Amino acid sequence: MQYLKHYWVRDGKYLTSPGQNGPLQSHPGIAGLEVRYWLTDDNGVDYCLSTAPDSTLITEVTPGLEILTKEDWDAIVATIPAPEPMPEAPGAPDWNTFKTTAVASTKLNTFVGSLMTTLPVAATALPATLLLLESGNYTDFENTWTAIENATTVPSALITEMTALAESCNLPEEFVNIFVP
Repeated sequence: MQYLKHYWVRDGKYLTSPGQNGPLQSHPGIAGLEVRYWLTDDNGVDYCLSTAPDSTLITEVTPGLEILTKEDWDAIVATIPAPEPMPEAPGAPDWNTFKTTAVASTKLNTFVGSLMTTLPVAATALPATLLLLESGNYTDFENTWTAIENATTVPSALITEMTALAESCNLPEEFVNIFVP
């Protein structure tokens, strides 16, 4: 394997000076050329580190194309910063996990149970509205939750739990904000 440092080419000439890069540039026409890294030199000129098979006849061009030793190649590669990890795309909203976890929540069940004597309609409506969430229509849930918040104090531990659960299930921010007082 041959290790190469080369600049871009246009009309058979290597683009080694600042400001030359642009339209119609290409890699040199080297058989089996495999570009591994796209870099910029100290003068702001784009160049590449590439490999080519040992069987390919390569003529160095100064400036423009240099055959590197493995050690020189490795020294340059060692200076290349690791790429930034791609941010994870949020998953699809998982309404089902939110519903089943919320319905099983001890904090939520204890709270709803405490509402039965003072707000029985809201207390019985909340679980029913939870079951309708998977359609993405959460207006009834929001109305019920807001009515409960207006009538009593929702424990902060329950708010924290429901907010964390909604966020972990990738639910829309608009829904998560229902729990923020």
